[in-house]
Amino acid sequence: MRGHIRKRGERSWELKFDLGRDRLTGERKIAYHSFRGTKREAQAELARLITEANEGRRLEPSKLTLAEYLESWLEAIRQSVSPRTHEWHEYLINSHIAGRLGGVPLQELRPLDIQGFIAELLESGRRDGKGGLSGRTVRHVIATLSQALRQAMDWGMIGSNPANRVKRPKLERREITILNDDEIAELVGAAKDTRLDVLILLSLSTGLRRGELLALRWQDIDLDAAELAVNRSLELARGKIRFKVPKTAHSLRRVSLPPIAVEVLRDHRVTQMKDRLALGLGRNNSDLVFPNALGDPWSPKKVSERFAHIVRSAKLDCTFHGLRHNHATQLLRGGVPVPTVSARLGHANPSITLSIYAHLLPGMEEQAAARTETALRRALEE
Repeated sequence: MRGHIRKRGERSWELKFDLGRDRLTGERKIAYHSFRGTKREAQAELARLITEANEGRRLEPSKLTLAEYLESWLEAIRQSVSPRTHEWHEYLINSHIAGRLGGVPLQELRPLDIQGFIAELLESGRRDGKGGLSGRTVRHVIATLSQALRQAMDWGMIGSNPANRVKRPKLERREITILNDDEIAELVGAAKDTRLDVLILLSLSTGLRRGELLALRWQDIDLDAAELAVNRSLELARGKIRFKVPKTAHSLRRVSLPPIAVEVLRDHRVTQMKDRLALGLGRNNSDLVFPNALGDPWSPKKVSERFAHIVRSAKLDCTFHGLRHNHATQLLRGGVPVPTVSARLGHANPSITLSIYAHLLPGMEEQAAARTETALRRALEE
């Protein structure tokens, strides 16, 4: 592949080189490139461009906008991600990215554009016009953008990912509300004789996620062995409920049950069978432990709405997911080893568990210091 340079003005050069013949038309393709600098620098730049072209790394000029590309990207990944994940990417793109950056040509998007975009989201990114988005939400937006741009790189549409060269907002720590023993008693009392009473107790005693609880079947529970198996989860995406296998192998796990949970579940099963027979619905065609009144899967959104009503009636401050935090914190404060708690929660590794809960355990640092002191003194004395 040949090329040459031609002087156009003071420190200005035209770089011209042959790209070979078009595979479809057979016509010879010539590339032109403007450059400012010394002649030696222009020659070096020409050599670099020819090398890129020889290695297939030279990009064909394109005016495809970021919004047009993101629309194609969403369609391309539809079959490779879960409906919930696809819906999340689509929401972030349509709500925040397309309207602010969508008009920029994909190949002209620069880190400075994205950095300004981040500042704009933090200052006035809310859709209701009432201020900026949280740093956590902005990080989600940039993560989606970066993932899409990484795919554009793999497809040879851009040479580098500009989202990799921006400073993202700091991840502020979320305050986790932990109920004390009296508040737990108030919550359990407020939930008594509601459709959520057993669900709440099982969440407090196992730490299972909402979707994992709602996907439980009686065949997943061995009351004689006092344990249950987490084999799947339930999610709501695009208004439809579906069951899915957890994304990681660590989420597939067996969880032991305390005696009170076994007792409550036995009573719950008997009551459930009686109710179904009374309604003429048969014994239990779905085998779900926590179905709705018709025996069908229960919407996670409906569960959270009912839980919020119970919490308000008890004058407490807690989300349903907070019950999982409550369970984990009780175990850690009770001296259960972090790896054991991590496995019970279905975390990928113990470091995730520590990153979430370490600040809730103020005594751990003091214990670590005390053990270090004891070990060092023993070593010195010996």
